[in-house]
Amino acid sequence: VQYLETEEYYYLFFEKISGINLLEFMINHKEPLSWDQNIFIFRQLIVIVEEIHKKNIAHQDLKAENIIIDPQ
Repeated sequence: VQYLETEEYYYLFFEKISGINLLEFMINHKEPLSWDQNIFIFRQLIVIVEEIHKKNIAHQDLKAENIIIDPQ
């Protein structure tokens, strides 16, 4: 991870990862996700956000388009 610090902001730069974003996955999924699938995804998101918050990092733009997943 590379970063840049200015007087007002910190910028973090990550390498691009492969996969599709969560919005594309939901749109392209042939049938609605089951309750269990939704809960599985939501729990993973909670764990991830909790971990970055422990490191005093805030995402600032958390939305389905910014969440990359492995659809397998």
